[in-house]
Amino acid sequence: MPWITDSFSETVVEAKKLIWQEFEIHADAIVLLCTQKEMIDRVILELSTRKIPKQRLNNLIQFILPLLVGKYFKETNEIWLIEEKGDNFSTLIHELLHSIQVCSPHREGLVDFLTYKITGDQTIIDPFLLKEWKELEMMHGLEAIKKRLLIPSDCEDF
Repeated sequence: MPWITDSFSETVVEAKKLIWQEFEIHADAIVLLCTQKEMIDRVILELSTRKIPKQRLNNLIQFILPLLVGKYFKETNEIWLIEEKGDNFSTLIHELLHSIQVCSPHREGLVDFLTYKITGDQTIIDPFLLKEWKELEMMHGLEAIKKRLLIPSDCEDF
């Protein structure tokens, strides 16, 4: 069963304040820690409600789910972070951004870039994508990129 610790609760409060400072939006998602097994079981449960071909589901379970360190579950407004893998500030900011995000599709690049801009953590984004997003920032400005997160359209549609 997912949980939260007092020390990590303080990190969550700090991260939510930072989201407010950047976007003036209250990120009200519930943040919990979990084991890798709990995360995989929860994602499989979520995927089972969708019409995904069995082979695709098996591929996700085998190759993608073991790589997850954190996930925002929109239906329950919860963020689950795998203890000792995803319970870091950058992953928390990344998932909090997903919790306030309106744009879709193509959301990961935008969220990765904004996570980098907020935290300064270059490990959160592929170097090629970072170069592309820095070019977009030079053309449109950081404020336009931040606004894109909150607009109901394609996240990369500038």
